[in-house]
Amino acid sequence: MLPRCRTSAPPDDEPLLRQAKRLIAEAQRIGAASSTGMPYRAELVASLGAELADVYRAMGEECEAIRAQLDAAVRQKAAVAAYGHIAQTLNTNRKRT
Repeated sequence: MLPRCRTSAPPDDEPLLRQAKRLIAEAQRIGAASSTGMPYRAELVASLGAELADVYRAMGEECEAIRAQLDAAVRQKAAVAAYGHIAQTLNTNRKRT
């Protein structure tokens, strides 16, 4: 089983995280400047929550794609190692005869 997806890159390098931060900042800015009261803020929060859900869903899809690539690379490395072992065995057996 592969570990949960995490990156070693700083969070500012991730476009989806930048988008999430932008949405949060926009919500705070609009909420602070709003003079229409709570109903507008509730609608804004619901809208931004949906957008953040889309961002997190996209991050999950990227994570799954990376996990699939990693799995393929691990399988390929195992196959190369197995073929190398077979070649070494054949070479050793050829030298004995």
